[in-house]
Amino acid sequence: MKPKLKNSFKLLLLTLLFSSCSNIRGITGVQFPQNARNTINAISDTTNANLYMGNPEFVRSGKLNIWYESIGNPENPTILLIMGFTNPGTGWPNDFVQLLVDKGYHVVRFDNRDTGHSSEVVRWRSKDAYDLSDMASDAKNIINHLGKEKVHVVGISMGGMIAQTLAIEHPDKVYSLTSIASTAWLHDPELKTFSTEVVSNMFLLTARYGFFPKKWMKKLLRRLEIIAFLDAKNKLTEEDLKLAVNRQFFEVREKREGSKMTSRKHLQAIKNSGSRLPELYNLSMPVLIIHGQKDKLIQPQHSEKLHKNIPHSKMVRIDNMGHMISAPHFAAISEEITQFINANEG
Repeated sequence: MKPKLKNSFKLLLLTLLFSSCSNIRGITGVQFPQNARNTINAISDTTNANLYMGNPEFVRSGKLNIWYESIGNPENPTILLIMGFTNPGTGWPNDFVQLLVDKGYHVVRFDNRDTGHSSEVVRWRSKDAYDLSDMASDAKNIINHLGKEKVHVVGISMGGMIAQTLAIEHPDKVYSLTSIASTAWLHDPELKTFSTEVVSNMFLLTARYGFFPKKWMKKLLRRLEIIAFLDAKNKLTEEDLKLAVNRQFFEVREKREGSKMTSRKHLQAIKNSGSRLPELYNLSMPVLIIHGQKDKLIQPQHSEKLHKNIPHSKMVRIDNMGHMISAPHFAAISEEITQFINANEG
């Protein structure tokens, strides 16, 4: 190779190397911002994230300790937020929670068993594992500990399944039920749950990052790609990077990441619980059902069937929303929930 050509080749390699260090290419097709790695490093150097908003407490639920956080004035009507699959209660975005508080509500969010600061179920075996009824009992014990006769219950995804179970088994504790991005039966043979895109993307993510990456950057990039996919985005912003970095720092620092077994335990809880369709038909409290029209994880027809099966329910379809509550939809969803509660009080 001629010296001039050789030097040009070296320059090209160096250019590619340095650009790959600062630019990140998503394996699922999501587009990262330019110089994303530099942005992440800059945020990492300055973050001191604290996602706590209120007063943390523990309540005893059988042999477990369940962590919850009380936010706002406890004298106001209470909204109990139930988070979904493997995520702690702080997965409810602070800005969304604040909108509910600003509208005059006392908000409580909590860590489901095997997440966050709540107890890990030890000596777990799939053949005698806990189910959604047990997880709904955890929520009921929080309501009792708060000294509340009834609360408004809002659940997302698996949290919606727990909220439905709470309404079925403990209707005396529930003023109203809001089910977001959820289903009455995840394994309903009449409905398609996951899109083929979900399966292929999870395969790609596992191939690149593994099931449980240990390295901080790999863990973050996996989180960002999942967020983009679930949120029906094909492009991430610097604000997305900031939120993800802050949350990951917070969870690592506060030891809120959960165990590697949590996903298996939660999947088994869903499987063990079966269909809620017959019992949901008989609910008497007000029921609001919200679903994003771009949800690829639990597709919208699940909520459509849920709506048809609860005659007095209200169905709200959110355009351009995926499986998550993200910033563009905070105002609309908080407004739908609070207006629904206000319209059905008394």
